[in-house]
Amino acid sequence: MIWDIPKLATWVPGCTAAVQVDDETYRAHLEQQVGFLKASFDLLLKVVETNPPQLPVCPRAEPQCLI
Repeated sequence: MIWDIPKLATWVPGCTAAVQVDDETYRAHLEQQVGFLKASFDLLLKVVETNPPQLPVCPRAEPQCLI
């Protein structure tokens, strides 16, 4: 279940998309709004460490510039 990224993304508030790029890398889009302020982020997430069957998984996220 933890590696079913599209399903896991539905549990993250504001996550509107998540796709697997390769075995360790994922792309996600997050949107949040507080009052009249709205922010959206495109992230590249890379799993940097796993310890099966233990948790947690240690991800690292980097913002993606669309310009």
